[in-house]
Amino acid sequence: MTPQLRLPKGVLLALGLIAASLLLYGRNFTSPPIWDDHFYVAEQPFLQDPANLREVLDPRNLFRVLPVANSARPVWMASVLLDRALLGPSFSALRASNAFWHGLGAALLALLAWELTASIAAALAAGALFAAHPLHGEVVNIVTFRSDSVAFVFMVLALVFHLRARRSPAPPPWRAASLSAFALALLAKESATALPFLLPLVEWASPPARDGRRFSRPRVYAAFALILLGYAYFRVPRSGYVTRDGADAFTSVRLSHPEVFALVGGVGTATGMAVKDLIIENKVPWVGMATGSGKSVRLSPSTSSLTQSAPGFSICERISRPSR
Repeated sequence: MTPQLRLPKGVLLALGLIAASLLLYGRNFTSPPIWDDHFYVAEQPFLQDPANLREVLDPRNLFRVLPVANSARPVWMASVLLDRALLGPSFSALRASNAFWHGLGAALLALLAWELTASIAAALAAGALFAAHPLHGEVVNIVTFRSDSVAFVFMVLALVFHLRARRSPAPPPWRAASLSAFALALLAKESATALPFLLPLVEWASPPARDGRRFSRPRVYAAFALILLGYAYFRVPRSGYVTRDGADAFTSVRLSHPEVFALVGGVGTATGMAVKDLIIENKVPWVGMATGSGKSVRLSPSTSSLTQSAPGFSICERISRPSR
């Protein structure tokens, strides 16, 4: 049986991870919308009115299609509308909420690590690594991508409740909570469909059930499978992804700039733009450094290299040898 994480220590760890997330990403709160946030958040009238929260939470919309963008992710939409209701129309508030969700995910991951190891050091390491890892930069800074963080929060909750159900003398409430969290994760983002495959892994990694108690895996897994089937019924009518504003970026640039002769792959915008100043300051030629930035950057005054970037592409317009 895993010892219980004492409340004061657990609360302090959770608050610390949330605060760390807010501090790490705070400098970006005032940045203008980028990428999908333009047309899925800032320019979507439905998400400007907090009164639409009632419409999103209407259970009838599980069976009828709400005619707005991203209606397949109602939990994400509800989180944005709740921010509008509580924090006002500021886009900076939406960014701060993104960082909060990320920190909450880190705190819950620390709780899951505790459930699996009963080690405060392992819990702290797992939560801190998740909170600070640069891989999450786009998810935290782009409100549209918050769906990943929200889905992650409910996925981890589902796993924690699943483990608690295995150890509890009264498992039904924990089991119901686990299935409910799984359903909410699916309604945040479809990537949560991977969660049932994690159940055997956390069961294997966790300490033995209370007093050697066994649970009926077929019935438990069947319940998760039913949730998945219900989600498929919900998701299919809302399927389809439309790339906006640059779906055929290369063709449009080629027509407007006949001198384009090469398509050069680059790194993501967040990582590329992070080193842009260093690259320019040290006059280091680098073609395709900021895929998706939508901006042109002259990388070195000593060359006539010029990189143009459109959503999903880096286009090299002209390359010549450095002047001697």
